[in-house]
Amino acid sequence: MSAELARAGLSRGNSVAHLSGVERGTGRASPELIRALDELLGAKRRLLALLRDAKVPEPDVDATQPITLTAHIFFPALVGGSSLPLPKTTAPVRLGYISDVVKHPCKDGHDLYFFPFGVVVAHEQYQLTLGSLTEVSTWRHDQLGRVTDCLHTHLVNEFNFEGEVVDEHPYGLSCFNLHQGPWQDPSAIDRAVRVLSNPSLLHDEALESPSDAIRTETRLLSGEQELEDLSSFGHTTKLIGWASWAGVAISESERAQPISTLLIEFELQLQALWC
Repeated sequence: MSAELARAGLSRGNSVAHLSGVERGTGRASPELIRALDELLGAKRRLLALLRDAKVPEPDVDATQPITLTAHIFFPALVGGSSLPLPKTTAPVRLGYISDVVKHPCKDGHDLYFFPFGVVVAHEQYQLTLGSLTEVSTWRHDQLGRVTDCLHTHLVNEFNFEGEVVDEHPYGLSCFNLHQGPWQDPSAIDRAVRVLSNPSLLHDEALESPSDAIRTETRLLSGEQELEDLSSFGHTTKLIGWASWAGVAISESERAQPISTLLIEFELQLQALWC
């Protein structure tokens, strides 16, 4: 095609008007080529017009509806078998690998799980009502940073832990169960769950500019921008589930059999083995 254009004395910068005048008069370009170029340039103009007039679809939202969700945070800690103390109080254990569990005396849903291979996992549960996914991201970051910076102190203060934490690189993992939000469209709910599985992007942008974070949240919810490295484990419309390297998020239909309890049990064992 390039050689034929050169023989015809044409370039990509030629306009339709130029082709219809001087070049057509020379007879060096075939009529078929001229028509093809006319159609190509016409299609380009139509495409540019569509792009110019296109608008990013706004998410179908109810601005008065806050985001309600259950948040689970896991803090695994390598403590070593020789320094693993016996719990002072225990609760019934249903999981195969767990040897004992200590329940927090005052905070419901805050438990410390003991594993027989020198690992403990702290599990903390929170009920949240927030105004945006960016706020959820900021809350998550604050919770993870509060504990991982001083994991041993946290275990001592919360659970009277008497062992030593030998893990040099403590970390935390989040799991969100989305109950309600301002989104009506199932595809928007699916995208919200994707963001909740790894909301770090929103927090990073919120540090630079809160307004940029809100715009990014809008792009993510509209589908204009996608998150990478996510894996789906959902099942049709009854369960939306997404997982990333940093966390897990689900949204359960009222008609679905609750999976959140099974998911928490799975994550407890997974994080203990990973630690």
